[in-house]
Formats: sequence, structure tokens, C-alpha cells
Amino acid sequence: MSDDWEDLYRQAPCGLFTSDDDGSIVRVNATLLDWLGLRESDVVGRSFRDFLDTGSQLFYETRYLPALRLRGEVKEVALTLALPDGGRLPTLINSAVTLGDDGEVARVSSALFDVSERQDYELDLLTARRSAEASEGRLRLLRDSATAFAASAEEDDVAEALVTAARASYLARFVAVYLADDDGSLRLAAGESPVDEILPDDANRPQWRAFESGERLGIVVGDEGEDAASLALRAARLTELVALPLLDDSGPIGSLVCFFPRTRSLTDDDDEVLAAVMRQAATVLARVRLQRELARLALHDQLTGLGNRVLLEIRMRESLAAARRQERALALIVLDLDGFKAINDRFGHAAGDDVLVGVAERLRASVRAGDVIGRFGGDEFVIICADADEEAAEIVAKRVVAAIENSPEGKQHLAVTASVGVAVYLAGSVHPATGDDIFTAADSAMYLSKSLGKNRVTVARV
Repeated sequence: MSDDWEDLYRQAPCGLFTSDDDGSIVRVNATLLDWLGLRESDVVGRSFRDFLDTGSQLFYETRYLPALRLRGEVKEVALTLALPDGGRLPTLINSAVTLGDDGEVARVSSALFDVSERQDYELDLLTARRSAEASEGRLRLLRDSATAFAASAEEDDVAEALVTAARASYLARFVAVYLADDDGSLRLAAGESPVDEILPDDANRPQWRAFESGERLGIVVGDEGEDAASLALRAARLTELVALPLLDDSGPIGSLVCFFPRTRSLTDDDDEVLAAVMRQAATVLARVRLQRELARLALHDQLTGLGNRVLLEIRMRESLAAARRQERALALIVLDLDGFKAINDRFGHAAGDDVLVGVAERLRASVRAGDVIGRFGGDEFVIICADADEEAAEIVAKRVVAAIENSPEGKQHLAVTASVGVAVYLAGSVHPATGDDIFTAADSAMYLSKSLGKNRVTVARV
């Protein structure tokens, strides 16, 4: 080899070495020696395998050598050099076999390329790609949650959508969403909690603690000063929980609890995405509750809370259809208050309203479970009694008359009575009656009660 070629070999920007047929290095250039931080005498006579880290040694034996023997060359195989200072140098190796006159391996020539900068670049690229994928995943989660919330018609639909989003965002084993009822208690609206049965005391339950404080609560098994919730986690074979309050402009309206089998390092991005989803959920819950209240107001009397005429007509159609289908009796009770106008005229409308509210309360206490009560208008009330023959309907009607006649203590000056008419639709009637027919019969019976002296019940068959 000429001096020029020798100089080029030794100073090449890549590591070069030559091995004999048994894999021992017989020649090495200065570049590779510099990388290894060794002298030529430390390298020649040894196998290239000796200078690789543990993982690359295994790869060298199981993948590199078999491929070299089979094909006579390898290209761009990734191997990592183990440096004397404990560092690692990622490389790509190209090797080619030269055969002797006898057809056997005479030598193996190899070139090593330092790919540390390329690896750093690829790592940065991979990190950027993962970050982009994570961002895309978060955007997808927000979009999917918005779609699910938009389709929610009930509170539990919203809670179910929130469970799905939290499970996807936090990768939790269990997720539970609790919503506050009117009495201030928390009910499980969606999902599953593995510790509720273990923690009978509400005060120790994480959902209640997050709800009351309005702040994030994190509990990890093994932390100092384990409390009842931590012990419950251990009993459920879980390691960590995170409880978050569900907030709207008025304050906490519920809570969300995520349970994990192993300790998780939740990122700020994870928290921000779930916080955004929870804000969406709170907004949709407000909309659902407003719609529910508007629907209730549309079908209920605002003074007494009883069903209004629209709701009564709907329930009458449903009840009559069921009576015909099941061949059962149906009764309609119509009552009008005696003496109500005089109270209104003498004591004013506020006193009249007080009477109507009191009558509504006594009606609720007098009817059967399943009976429908409504205020038809003014001082006229209606009760729909499904599966009630003449005897059963008359019992309910007389109970109503007695309840209304007994004025609450201290309000005798607001005493009223009731004239009641009952119309009974019998199963298998030869002449099928309509809802209007039944109401007309009950109304006529009520007026007959008035003409007979009031404070009584008159029954008619349809």
C-alpha cells in the first residue's frame, strides 16, 4: 500500500479495521483507536465483539455474523461501542468478506460510522413526533368529548361521556363520576368506584372530600400517615387515586375520581386536557338541567307543582290506551273546591294560593302510588287512577274529601271542602269511550255533587 493510501486509511473519518478468518483484528486505523481510547496493541489480536456493549454483543453473535457468513457482506448494521470511560458510541458497520484462492475466508474488511449526531437527531425527531401525536390525541379527545356532550340529553349521558374522556386522558383502571342532588348528597351517575363499599362513611370518600374542598385530591398507597381512603385503595389492590371537583360558576356540582393500579406520573398536559373536558361537562350539565326545568315548567303548575292540563291530557291518553290493551278499569276523579271564591274575595289571592298549595299537599298524601294528580285550572283538580274499578275509585275519592275537609290547625278560616265527581271506564266496554267522554262524565258527576249539597262524592260509569 502506498504512503498516500496508508495515510488515507489511518486518518479516514470513519473507523476501519480488518479481521482474519477467525475474527481477530489484524489491522485498525487511528480513527477507531481514538474512538476507543486505546492503543493499537490493545486492539490487534482481539475480536471486535470485545469492544461492544452487552446488547450489541448479543446482536453481533446472533444477527451480524450469521448474515455476514450467509451473504458475504453486511450494510448499515447498528452496533454500539462500549468506551473505556463508560460512555457509549452508536455506530453503523459495513463489512465485506474477501475469499482466498482456496475459496475460504481470507479477511473481513469493516468500516464503522459514528452516528451519534444522527441518533440525537432521530431522537429529537422521535420526541417531536410523539409530542405531535400526543397533541393530536388530546385534540381528538376534546373533539370526541364535545361530540358526546352535544348528544347528551340527560345528566347521566353527560357523566358517561366524562367517564370515557377521563379514562382516555388518564389511562385509569376505574373512573367514577358523581353528581350532587338537590339535597346536597352525591350520587354515582356513571362509571365504577371499587372503594365505595369499603368506605361506608361519606366523609372519608375521595369524591366527597374533593367536592367539599373544591380542590384536587391525590392519594397514593404507602404515603406517610395513611388514612381510610389509602387503606381502602390497598384493600382494592390499587395504588393511586385522583379526585377532582366538577365546578360551575356557582361552585362544586359533582366530582370525578380516577383509580390506578400503579403510580402514574400525570403531566400538566394530562391535567389541562381533563380540566378542559370537565369545563365542557359542567357547561353541558347546566344546559341539560335548564332544559329539564323548562320541560317541567311546561308540564307542571308553577304554584302547586302538580301536573298541568297538558300533562293531564298526555297521561289520560296513555292510561286509557293501557286500560284498553290490558282490559283493565280506569277511573277519573274531578274535584272542585267549595268556598274557595269566598276566601279569595275576603282574604286575597295570597291566601287563596296558600289554600291551593295546601290542597295539593293533601291530595298527594291521599292518592295511591302511581295515581296522577293535576291542577286542571283555578280551584279544579283531577286525579287519574289506573286499574281502579268503581269501588277502588270511590275509596280514593272519599279519602280526598276527608283530607280536604280537615283544615290544618290554625288555618280554620281558610277551610274548604270538595265536591267530587268520579267517572269509571270499565274493561271490555261495548261503547269505547274517549278521554273527553270520561272527563265530561266526571265533570258532570262533580256538578251533581255540588247540587246535592257539596262536600260529597258522586260516581258515574262510562
